[in-house]
Amino acid sequence: MAGKPPLVGFGTAPGRGLRPLDLEPAIAAAFDAGCRLFDTAEVYGTEPVLSRRLARAGIERQGVRLVSKLWQTNHAFDRALEACEGSLRRLRVERLDLYLVHAPEAWPYRGPIEIDPGWSSEEIASRVVPPMSAGVAEGAAAPSEVPLEETWEAMLELRRRGLVREVGVANFEIAQLKALAGYGDDRPAVVQVEIHPLRPRDELLAYCRERGIRMIAHSPFGGGAVLEERRLAEAAREAGRSPAQLVLRWHLERGVLPIPGSRRPEHVHENLAEVDFLLPASAAAVLDSLAETAACGTSGPARSAQAEATTASEGSHRWRASTSPKT
Repeated sequence: MAGKPPLVGFGTAPGRGLRPLDLEPAIAAAFDAGCRLFDTAEVYGTEPVLSRRLARAGIERQGVRLVSKLWQTNHAFDRALEACEGSLRRLRVERLDLYLVHAPEAWPYRGPIEIDPGWSSEEIASRVVPPMSAGVAEGAAAPSEVPLEETWEAMLELRRRGLVREVGVANFEIAQLKALAGYGDDRPAVVQVEIHPLRPRDELLAYCRERGIRMIAHSPFGGGAVLEERRLAEAAREAGRSPAQLVLRWHLERGVLPIPGSRRPEHVHENLAEVDFLLPASAAAVLDSLAETAACGTSGPARSAQAEATTASEGSHRWRASTSPKT
């Protein structure tokens, strides 16, 4: 993703009970607030919604960065190429800025993925997630059938063909990144995982920093749980900022690009406004301590409307993660 990096992106995964179409007002609000990096996926159903919004806004394509993802049922080489072409068609663009392997596990092929934006997230999940048995997809492809190396070679081929500028991975752990490193010198440009103060992923962050791999944080508010923290609310009052702004700044100062999502336009504007400030030391200390206090069971909720909305907007990451034993 060449050029000046954006401070914050916008995630378009529909949350629990939502349809991709329901996110159109929030996507419009993100455009209006100046956001120019949008994260989507073939299974989100928001690719055509984004495409329509780009066309309506009349925004020059060069100024917008689009991230999409390859779903787990399309890991085979030819399927991966077809899946990327499908995303390009739905987004009505010739090239993606960043294309990610959505998760490391290969699942059985279930046919081409075409999501109706009018479907609920539950309907989408029923069509793209195979039946699970003991946390494992029934009939899941064995590693020898669709090895990760084959999937990664398809990603590199897409880059060679000029269909994507950069390739990366999502929901990978260090062991899986080491496996990728064994396939050659072409390392992922980006790793996207769940990161937030309750789950800071320090070891993974250090691993990526050492290798020049950039990190994107999905679910940067921990599904709303971070925004419930009383001590964070107190720190926000002292700093004259919102809890969400402090959390987003915490990510940025760690070198992580957060992609919050929300179904409510007012929260979109809040999330994307004024994140270019120095995080107060006292607020940083509170945020850095949340993982430890959560592990000890000493953190406490301060439920807010934005936390409620964030829980729903980040829900699709939850159903994906809950069906995958390694995420």
